[in-house]
Amino acid sequence: MSRNYNARNFGLGSRDIVKAASNALKERDGSFSTVATNSDRFRIAANFLKENHEIKDLRFIDKAHLISFAEHLKECVDKGDLSISTAHNYVSAVNTVLQTARGDSIVSISSKDYLPPRSFICDSSRALNTSQIAEVNEIISNHEQGERLTGMINLQENLGLRYEESAKIDAVKALAEALTTNKVTISEGTKGGLTREIPITNTKQIEALKTASNIQGSHHSLIPKDLSYAQFRSLSYQAIGNTEAKGYHDLRHTYAQGRYQQIAGEKCPIAANIEHGKAHHQYLSQKLDISVQEAKSLDQDARSQIAEELGHHRIDVTNNYLG
Repeated sequence: MSRNYNARNFGLGSRDIVKAASNALKERDGSFSTVATNSDRFRIAANFLKENHEIKDLRFIDKAHLISFAEHLKECVDKGDLSISTAHNYVSAVNTVLQTARGDSIVSISSKDYLPPRSFICDSSRALNTSQIAEVNEIISNHEQGERLTGMINLQENLGLRYEESAKIDAVKALAEALTTNKVTISEGTKGGLTREIPITNTKQIEALKTASNIQGSHHSLIPKDLSYAQFRSLSYQAIGNTEAKGYHDLRHTYAQGRYQQIAGEKCPIAANIEHGKAHHQYLSQKLDISVQEAKSLDQDARSQIAEELGHHRIDVTNNYLG
C-alpha cells in the first residue's frame, strides 16, 4: 500500500487515530481476529494518550508517551484492576501499530522494562541511587519546567508519591500539616480517589516539602498556572524521556526500598540480591540475630506498612518494589 508518511496518521487512510491503527494492522496482518484484537488493545492506549497528552495523530507519539502509558498500566496492575498479561498485551499492540505505521521500530518500548514480570516478583531493581537521581535532576533542570520537575522528583523520592500526586499536591498545606502532625495526607491525584497518610520520619521529607512549597507559591498545586494537567504531564514525560530513568515510577521504588530498610533494619530482597521468601527470611534472621519466624513477621509488617504508604491495600503488590 502506497501512502504519504508525512500526512496525518502516516497516510493510513483515516483522520481517526484508532481507525488508522486498524488500517496499519490490516497492512501487517490480514487475519481478521488478530486485527480486531489488537485494534481493541490499541484503543485503550489511544484513549489514554488523548486524555493525558492530547495526542490525536500517530505521528506525534514518542517514546516518552509510551513510557507514560506503561506506567499507567503498571498502576492499574498494582491496584488489581488489570492483569499483568493484559498490560503486556497492550504494550505489544502499541508497538505493533507504531512499527507498521512508521515503517521502523524507533518509537517502541520493552514491556519487561516497565511492567511487572508475570511472576509479579521483580527480578531487577528499578530504584535509583543517589548519583543516578542527581544525573536525572541535572538533565531535567535544563528543561523549561526544570525547577518544578526536580521539586516533584524530590517529593516522589522522599514521600513515595505517584507522578500525578506530586503534581497535584498542595505543598504549602502539606508542609504545614507535616510540621504540626508529623504526617502528610495525600488526597489529590490518588488512584480511585483514596486518601492516605504518609508518616514524616526524616528531615529530607520536610526539606522536599519546603522546596515544593516555595515553587508552588500562591498557586494551589505544582502544575503551572498557565498549563492544564494534560499539557504539563506531556512536557514532564518528554523531560524524563531524555534521562536514563525508565520513568517517574522509579522514584517510588527508591522510596519503597529505603523505607523497608528503615522499618526492618536491613535490605529488602531485591536490594540485598537475595531470593524472595525463605532465603530472605534467613538473611534477616542472621543479620538481626532473631529467629526465622520473627524475621518472617518483621518482613510482613514492613511490607504491610509500605503497601499502605504507597496507596495499595494488598501486600503482594510490594513484591514488585521489594522483590
